[in-house]
Amino acid sequence: MSTRRAAAAAALALLALLAFPAGGEPYDVKAYVWVRLTVANNSTLAQPLPPLAVELPSNGTYQLSRLANATVRVSGAPAPCRLEVAGGECGSAYLVALCSAQLPPRGTAELEVVSEVRVRRFRAPPINESASGTLSDIPRELAEFTRSEGPWTYEDARARYIVEAARRVVGGERRVLSIVAKLVDWIWGKVDYEVGPGPRYPWETLPPQALEAGRGKGDCDDQANLLILALRSLGVPAYLETALVADFNYREERVVWAPEAHYYAAFVGVDYAHAWAEVYVPPWGWLPVDLTFHAGTGDPLDAIRTSAPSEYWAWYTVVTVRTESVCHRDYVREFREWAAQASATPLFYYWEYAVVREGDSIARVKGFLKPLPLPWVKRTKLEVKHPSRVPALSEVVVEGRLEPEVANATVLVRARKPGGGELLLEAVTGPGGEWSVRFTPDEAGAWSLNATFPGLADYAGCSREFTIYVEKLPSSLALEARQADGRVEVRGRLNPPVNATLTLIATTPSGRAIAAEVRALKGSFNWSLPASEPGKYTVRAYWVGDPVHEAAAAEASALVELPTELAVSAKLESGRVVVEGVLRPPLPNATIAIRAVSGDRLVEARAVAGVNGTFRAELALDAGEWEVTAAFAGGGGYKPSSSAVKVSVPRTYRAEIAVALVAVAVTGAILLIRIRKKDSKA
Repeated sequence: MSTRRAAAAAALALLALLAFPAGGEPYDVKAYVWVRLTVANNSTLAQPLPPLAVELPSNGTYQLSRLANATVRVSGAPAPCRLEVAGGECGSAYLVALCSAQLPPRGTAELEVVSEVRVRRFRAPPINESASGTLSDIPRELAEFTRSEGPWTYEDARARYIVEAARRVVGGERRVLSIVAKLVDWIWGKVDYEVGPGPRYPWETLPPQALEAGRGKGDCDDQANLLILALRSLGVPAYLETALVADFNYREERVVWAPEAHYYAAFVGVDYAHAWAEVYVPPWGWLPVDLTFHAGTGDPLDAIRTSAPSEYWAWYTVVTVRTESVCHRDYVREFREWAAQASATPLFYYWEYAVVREGDSIARVKGFLKPLPLPWVKRTKLEVKHPSRVPALSEVVVEGRLEPEVANATVLVRARKPGGGELLLEAVTGPGGEWSVRFTPDEAGAWSLNATFPGLADYAGCSREFTIYVEKLPSSLALEARQADGRVEVRGRLNPPVNATLTLIATTPSGRAIAAEVRALKGSFNWSLPASEPGKYTVRAYWVGDPVHEAAAAEASALVELPTELAVSAKLESGRVVVEGVLRPPLPNATIAIRAVSGDRLVEARAVAGVNGTFRAELALDAGEWEVTAAFAGGGGYKPSSSAVKVSVPRTYRAEIAVALVAVAVTGAILLIRIRKKDSKA
């Protein structure tokens, strides 16, 4: 069997050994952990390739994992290496590649591992201090987790002041949960979060001078180790749990680069590596106590309830993938010894991590990784000049320079639009490293741009991120409305002259709203509605705008006047002319002006229309031929109308003459009576 076939057979055997067991309880999250370890030879001579070891996700109560794939490449080609699973403490495991190949000058070797994990989130029991067990309730078989060992050598003279301080903080408390709460609160008050170049011992996290005056400094595992040392010194079992906290934010790469230590780590979809203390608290058993990743309530017990592996973070789509349990070994010393040895050799070590959600593409996620800063590769820098604000649909020029000056190099500019779309531009550097791209933004808002030099054989890649804010162009609406043929006709024009949908709302004189969606073609649009009510119609037009134009609105009105009709008649009654008529449609209380004209004679009167539109007026007219006109002046949405009729007034005695004749007659009668009386006496 060839060496390559043997390597393939070994890999298949590993896959079989690390397959998921059948059955079991359901898990909350399925994901893939991708890890690539790259070793680079920064030497002019070939170097023996050391064993390549990568941690495998752990298996336990809250997690199952299996190896999905593993490959080894030397100088880009598959290498005949033997793959072995090496067991660590407390169930931890490593995949180790043993290769007989030499690493050529400026060559690289890669071990790439993909593991499938199923994670069950920690669901905190209903913990409270009054229900806690005491130190006497801790099983004796857990005594190994209280030993003075590893980073937690509480019997070491360097740790004596920490042990004494922990005893003062706890006092005579024997309930284990209360002991944990007191120590968590004490550490929160004494240590500030700070990431260091590597793990620290507890006496380095909180040195003697910081105990009484000042504050210590340490990151997640540094603070956890301080808590573990204090707990173990009091007889409480505890150990360190390490993990990757996945947030699936693939676009943000978190990098730790220590070139003096020949060490590099990059994380994609992972909010760095993390660690917390696992503490045995009766009667609930092992509980995670997380001093640095928790809800910031100030309640020490929330270091358990809202710890990184807890279900509290499910809403934030954060998933914690456990990688290793450190129960006894001094990993701080091991790291420092490894870093010292690595920095003394021409070999550089690069770790890259990604946690990929089920359904996402591992290949796509790997595309977000930046090129490795290999030691022989020159560092580069992109200078970028760009406007901060531009109007939409105007040409934008982004230019810059690649330093050091590299001619004929490709610079990629990726522009992410406010709506989520992307625009990819490409430029080639000139003799002095200068480059430029042009584009026309077709959306308003914040454009996020990234200019990237992918790198060359002897030049490292680099990138710059920047933002250009694109402002919307102004827009306007012109609108007019008029009455025509019993309808309200609306015409308008939108600037810019684009095809768009507008909302038109007409309010009738009675307050009723009529809405319609109207399509504008090259900016022009028309609309009409029945003019069924008299009065003022108000029309409002709205355009919500588009990705590059502001919204616009306009208003117009049209007065709708309905026709009216007057019928009028005139007749003589008791010596007067009675004018009667009707206004159609009936408009109660409408004023009707009445004019009677005969030659140069004019008689005027006014009448008021009743409920049914009828009106009446009496005119005292002299004898003659008269033309009587009734007129409605219009108003209230009704047009004016009039009607005329002719009437003939015959000649008659004047009233005063009649009175005189009556007086004469009466006087004559009186005289006649007196004469007759005289004659009778005689």
